[in-house]
Amino acid sequence: MTEGLIIDDNRQTADALQQMLGLLDLPAKVAYGSSPAMSLLASFIPQFICLDINMPGVDGTEVLAFIRREPRLMKVPVIIITSDDQPETRQQVMKSGAQAMIIKPVTIDILETAFKKAGVLPNKKRTLKRPLFCLMLRATEYLQAENSRVFQLYIISHKMVLSNPFHL
Repeated sequence: MTEGLIIDDNRQTADALQQMLGLLDLPAKVAYGSSPAMSLLASFIPQFICLDINMPGVDGTEVLAFIRREPRLMKVPVIIITSDDQPETRQQVMKSGAQAMIIKPVTIDILETAFKKAGVLPNKKRTLKRPLFCLMLRATEYLQAENSRVFQLYIISHKMVLSNPFHL
């Protein structure tokens, strides 16, 4: 299966997004910022791109413009994931070729809907590989916005429980 690409300068956000995409059977590489992303895109054509807008240096709108100009990448679906909820930003990125825009904090349901809209996921009912993990993730999604360190520790500790079901 081809991998997607997450471009976000915030490591905690990018890593949490990678975890959620994994639950949707959408593996993704992570580029922590626009410069590493541009280097990676020189040799890699992702199945999809999750792109943050507000990044230091080259921002997400400039990365999106590059993606849409590059013949190898112009048909790759781009989902903008940002904390910028201004209507002008939405209008600009959609006009520039993004398939969807999600406002942070992200939930797995919102992510799934956006990926279906972008044509990356089929429009069928989700069958989760790890329903217990998903249930626990949903119960703790608010922690991503409130305290991402606690959220990450929870994911790590919960993975250990899932890898050894008799540990319960």
